[in-house]
Amino acid sequence: TQGSLVMKRTYRIEEGSLQDQFDKLRSKVQFYGGGFANGKTSGAVVLKALKLARDYPGCNGLIARSTYPKLNDTIRAEFLKWCPKHWIKSFPMSANGSNTCTLTNGSTINFRYVAQQGSAQGEQSTSNLLSATYDWAIIDQIEDPEIVEKDFDDILGRLRGMTPYTGDDPTMPRSGPRWFIITANPTRNWVYKRLIKPVHVYKETGIVGPQLLCIR
Repeated sequence: TQGSLVMKRTYRIEEGSLQDQFDKLRSKVQFYGGGFANGKTSGAVVLKALKLARDYPGCNGLIARSTYPKLNDTIRAEFLKWCPKHWIKSFPMSANGSNTCTLTNGSTINFRYVAQQGSAQGEQSTSNLLSATYDWAIIDQIEDPEIVEKDFDDILGRLRGMTPYTGDDPTMPRSGPRWFIITANPTRNWVYKRLIKPVHVYKETGIVGPQLLCIR
């Protein structure tokens, strides 16, 4: 049909691999961590973003990194490498462009950076990310020092989209999907304390701590 997105290339993810396990996650917050060059950005983030943009036509998604140079040099470049060119309706990328990719099925993907220009260290805000409601959001390398815990909470609160699902996978949310997808390299900052350590404590002791992300 007009505006539908059809894959002309086959993307194969090995059964049982980390990318395959991540692809099958259906939780609201999805975390992919590990060492450098383990396929987080391409195998996990970009392919999942493309599937969401395809199967939730008309959705509004966010892909973010800590700073503008990191955004453009890494995840945006990776997105352009994997996204079929015939999917893209417009993507102005000049210095004054919106850095928003519009697909032929009406889905929009907003490429944004979290740190604010001119802000003092430790006082960053996500005000440039909070002007919209998102169906899904991705932060690549959330452990970057420019990203603080408040940024995580603020973006999580913007996941209110209700775009209908049009795919054929019964495990997918019927709308939204209102997912927060995160990648990180090994870290001991707030990301470990807030998102990773509570899981380790639960696995070791069975204790559901106050910061454990789970259905209560």
